[in-house]
Amino acid sequence: MENQSVDVIGCIAGSILTPNFIQSRPEKINPFAPKPQLPEEVVKECFSKMGKTPSFISGGSNKIACFLMNRMFSIKRAVNLMGDTTRKMYRIGD
Repeated sequence: MENQSVDVIGCIAGSILTPNFIQSRPEKINPFAPKPQLPEEVVKECFSKMGKTPSFISGGSNKIACFLMNRMFSIKRAVNLMGDTTRKMYRIGD
């Protein structure tokens, strides 16, 4: 029996312009928020990282946002900020 290996990678992606995402009609509430990525961009970056790292954050603006959130806020504050942003995007609790 031939030895075959499997490569697994964790892709931490932000918003992706899938049909369901588009249909959900999120509001753009912050001009500095990372822009949604095309699915092809995420897949291309994922394949380019295979075999090189166990996980990565997809998209330059997502990397910057993650870096800043991890450096500027406590975990609790960052989670609350993301939750508040999501509620505003989808008009939850209006």
